[in-house]
Amino acid sequence: MGFDLKVTFTGMCFFVPDRQPGAGPRLHVLLPATGGAATHGGHGGEDEHRHYPQLSYPAHHECPAAGSQLTTRDFEGWELDLPAREPPDDPLPELPRVADLQALAGLKIDWTQLGDTPRRSVVARVRVPWWRDAAAVDGGRWKFERGDDELELSNQVTLTIPQPGEKLELVPRSLGVGIVHPPLTLVPKDGVV
Repeated sequence: MGFDLKVTFTGMCFFVPDRQPGAGPRLHVLLPATGGAATHGGHGGEDEHRHYPQLSYPAHHECPAAGSQLTTRDFEGWELDLPAREPPDDPLPELPRVADLQALAGLKIDWTQLGDTPRRSVVARVRVPWWRDAAAVDGGRWKFERGDDELELSNQVTLTIPQPGEKLELVPRSLGVGIVHPPLTLVPKDGVV
């Protein structure tokens, strides 16, 4: 038996593929600290919003008798390693409408951001071992200095990650400290969490 874990990332996230050989996560999703520096609207500072990382899921996944209202937990200062079945030998599906900022803007990731003690510019992190499907919603159009064309990028990407067993145990850890907290156990409904 098994089920699918569908994880939707929304808002400002950096999807960093792990190009280093060997075992470990295939994708790191970093949620950056935005403070008052994140700008929206005209992207020139008219509206400043702080981003708040949250973990949300329908309540019936935690308690099957509950309804489908969302349970939301603060995720700032946390990290998760998502579990999965053994990965296939096939290449991973592409992440749709997600920009390669290294190629487009010359930005490079500081690999310490993926290690045990990331800098304060990362406020939450999720590590994904592999995924079967990736889907994105339509997003805004962006132009980068290194390209001639505008790219349509998404602010919402959903990954489908096959799971073994009959339940999902997420084990949150304090980011950069590694203190393990009690697991969050979720059960599938109609074959999906």
